[in-house]
Order: sequence, then C-alpha cells, then structure tokens
Amino acid sequence: MDKTSNSFSVYKDNMPVGAINLFINDHSEGWLQVIFIHYDYWNQGIGQIIWSYVEQKYTQVKVWRLQTPGYSRRNHNFYVNKCGFKIIQIIEPNKKNRPYPGFYLFEKKMNEANSDITAIVTRMRKSG
Repeated sequence: MDKTSNSFSVYKDNMPVGAINLFINDHSEGWLQVIFIHYDYWNQGIGQIIWSYVEQKYTQVKVWRLQTPGYSRRNHNFYVNKCGFKIIQIIEPNKKNRPYPGFYLFEKKMNEANSDITAIVTRMRKSG
C-alpha cells in the first residue's frame, strides 16, 4: 500500500498559527492525522479554510477519515458541523479506568459530500 504523508504549516500575517498532517493511502483514501490551530486563532474560520484547501488539493481522495478522543467535544463539533464528517464508530466506549468514552472514528465520503452540495445548489437555483 502506498502511504504518503503530507504536512503543512499554517500562517496568518506571516505568523505560524497551526499545522496539519495527512496520510494518503492508494491515492483514494485520506487520513487526517492532526490539525492544530493555536488557541489565539480559534473561532476565526482558519480550520475551515484549511480543510477546504485540503479537499481542493486532494481531489483524488474519495473518502477521508480521522479519529479523536471521546472527550474532544469541540473537535467533534468542528468535524461534523463545519467540515461535513460523520461519526461512524465509537471505539472502546466502555473501557475500564478511562474517564472518557473511547475514541470516535469519523468519515467523509467525497462523492456523497459533492452530491449533497450539488443538490443544495440546484434547489437554490430553482427557487431563485
């Protein structure tokens, strides 16, 4: 299996504000390993801009996946409500001696995402 890592630093006004690391498997499956935005730059839309860039740059990827700890509610909100991912599995939800519910596995199928956008745009054009 071809596994390629792609890392990018993120800058705003010539200041480093974050980073992202991706793995692309077989040129059709992508894994978001990490995305980081310094807390001074939260709530400015930078994460969404970065994710939009990734989707535009890696158009060959048919499905994106990522995993976050169960306690990362802010991350869950970002990936589901801002980037269009779906939670597909909770891994080890009841493991003893853990104060949070395992890990969440997220997935975004690009053909489904693109068809959702196309349907919305089509409805907008018909109503306007």
